[in-house]
Amino acid sequence: MGKINSELSKTKLLNESVLKIYSENHKLSIKSIAYRAGTTEERTTKFIKEYHLSLVSYFDFGIAPSMSEENTFFLFSDNGIEKKLTKEGKNIHSHDSITPLESLYIKINLGYEVILNK
Repeated sequence: MGKINSELSKTKLLNESVLKIYSENHKLSIKSIAYRAGTTEERTTKFIKEYHLSLVSYFDFGIAPSMSEENTFFLFSDNGIEKKLTKEGKNIHSHDSITPLESLYIKINLGYEVILNK
């Protein structure tokens, strides 16, 4: 039991450290935040994604296929934002920035991973 509580405490402290660094300068790279917090890039990414997901209480999304372009979809949100998505193989490429919540919605509803175009 003591070891489990110790691990949970360590994880909580790392999470708080990552979020503190991130809140001070959200433009820092994941690698930089991870280094400063003393944790891995994977954990840092996980903590930041969980933080963003916790901020969202409710969003209503919709996905519609394009009527004029093959393998193209549009993601609509209740705040009026429209994002273009293109299906290539087993992936969806986004032409716009996608939040973790939007990515999860696309994965659940279309069954494809989202890859951001750079």
